[in-house]
Amino acid sequence: MNTFSRSYSIRNRAVTSVLILYDIFAVNASFFLALVVRFYLNGKFSELGVPYISAFFSFAPYYTICALIVFALFRMYNMIWRVAGVNDLKRIILANICTFVIQMAGSRIFVRRMPTTYYVIGAVIQLALVCLIRFIPRILFFEGFQDRKRDAIPAMIIGVNDNASVLQDRIRRDASARERIVCMLDYRSGTESRRLFNGLPVVCGTEHMAAAIARYKIGCAFIADRSIPDTVRDEIGKICRESGVELKDFIVGTEKIYGRITLYELMKTANGRVGVTDGSGERIYGTAEQAAMSSDGASYVKTVAARGDMLEVTVARAVTPDDNENDEWKKKYEEENGEEVTFF
Repeated sequence: MNTFSRSYSIRNRAVTSVLILYDIFAVNASFFLALVVRFYLNGKFSELGVPYISAFFSFAPYYTICALIVFALFRMYNMIWRVAGVNDLKRIILANICTFVIQMAGSRIFVRRMPTTYYVIGAVIQLALVCLIRFIPRILFFEGFQDRKRDAIPAMIIGVNDNASVLQDRIRRDASARERIVCMLDYRSGTESRRLFNGLPVVCGTEHMAAAIARYKIGCAFIADRSIPDTVRDEIGKICRESGVELKDFIVGTEKIYGRITLYELMKTANGRVGVTDGSGERIYGTAEQAAMSSDGASYVKTVAARGDMLEVTVARAVTPDDNENDEWKKKYEEENGEEVTFF
């Protein structure tokens, strides 16, 4: 199972459930408030509006189901809304237009014709409520909508993981950044297609990389996944050279997180053969680069010694404060579902 699929686990399912519950509330509260606005006069609800209340409740269950189906078809539950953008807003508007048509046609056909102001006011309130919950995270995380420079270089992130998320965040926040991330590349072939990562389209498989470079006019690519095999890395480098794309490495400096030097950082300054010893035994690598690529990013260096032409390194895995308390339920979840628990 690929990294994106594994990460779409407990947390994302919980967020999706909350969104669905919120949408159920929003689509019904919107048109109920429309009735109140229309018929609440002189400090009381007009008797003229009483028949419409029963009509509203009669059609509400069917409208709720139709609205949720429409929202799902417009992929409003399978993306990370903290980085929602203009394309996501367009999708929300189109989905709400469809639900407005369903509300207007369905109520007229199956219940009764409602006042025109009911449809208009209800549609406006529904659009506002649906947008509100989805764009508040964007405002909180990224300090509002920041227009990118028109001459920014379209860029691709290679890797669909936590490093990719951090890189995307940094470039969004950096006003002086020359790049504008427009798509992601999951180098694995045969992975899930037509999916999004942090609001961006994911290109699946290096065999589609060249076409994506042409389609999105990519001028720069960032490698954000240290687990990429050397053969795949060479293939990516070749594609970038042939396409005239600048290729850069981006790996999160985890030594800053844990306060120690990581194996990956040490290997950047080493040469020759390397022997890495951890709790599972010793592994010998032909080059320091191979040892660096094998690092998980959270293994810090305990000791370093030389043995002949080989550098011996002893490492240990850094433990964050919440690792221990989460180990038990993580193990249980992985045993029950057969998939690793990872979080962005």
